Amino acid sequence: MQSIVVITPPNITLKYFMKKLDLYYQIDVVSDDRIVINDGGRYIAINLDDYITEEYDEKELDVISQIIEQPKFFLIEFTHLDLLKEVIPFCVDEPGFLVDNDHGDILSGQQFLLKLKKNPAWDWRMTYSA
Repeated sequence: MQSIVVITPPNITLKYFMKKLDLYYQIDVVSDDRIVINDGGRYIAINLDDYITEEYDEKELDVISQIIEQPKFFLIEFTHLDLLKEVIPFCVDEPGFLVDNDHGDILSGQQFLLKLKKNPAWDWRMTYSA
């Protein structure tokens, strides 16, 4: 699976994502820390991941903490980019949310969605936003 990271304020839980998505997708609750969307063989898993901070260097964590006090990290794993592009607007269109594309960019959720809207074919796995 491929992944991105959604970084949120501390009050956000998996229930937040479930409420946003369950009108459009079947959600399977796998555990207290993981939900899965299965859409005809295409999968997205949203995981509350307390350990992902170990993947960030101190400078990145400082930048994130300046934007979001006590951030929470959700790892979003996906099998198909097209499904993620359908789902991600429900997950990051909030002030104070960040998206780490796992390829060198950390953008606000709204910046990420704007780039996607301007270029629906954008594949952030191949390019940097520089």
